[in-house]
Amino acid sequence: MSRAPIVSGSSEVVAINLIPIRSGVSVDDFACFSATLDQPTCLAQDVVQSFDAYRITGGRIDSMTFDILEVMRVRSWPEWVQVRDGLDALRPVMTRFNELVDSSAVRTLFGTRIIRERGR
Repeated sequence: MSRAPIVSGSSEVVAINLIPIRSGVSVDDFACFSATLDQPTCLAQDVVQSFDAYRITGGRIDSMTFDILEVMRVRSWPEWVQVRDGLDALRPVMTRFNELVDSSAVRTLFGTRIIRERGR
């Protein structure tokens, strides 16, 4: 009989963002922004534990097309929101993000890590 997986008991959260870029914006434009401004600035914040971005190929779900997938692991979602919305260093990131992306079209999934049993 298999045992249930162990779910992380911390407040750590993984946010998975499905991002459609604006018409006229290239994936390369967003990739440059992500690699040079977004990821480095976010990763410099103590609450952000990891942050990766991926180009999506064939990213159509229902009637929406997504171009970018971001996976961000944070110590606490409320803490991240407080940092994101209150830190001056993140203002240029948010401004540029909104130039490249219609933020109302971004879809976010939240999850917590499932930890495999030791020895397996």
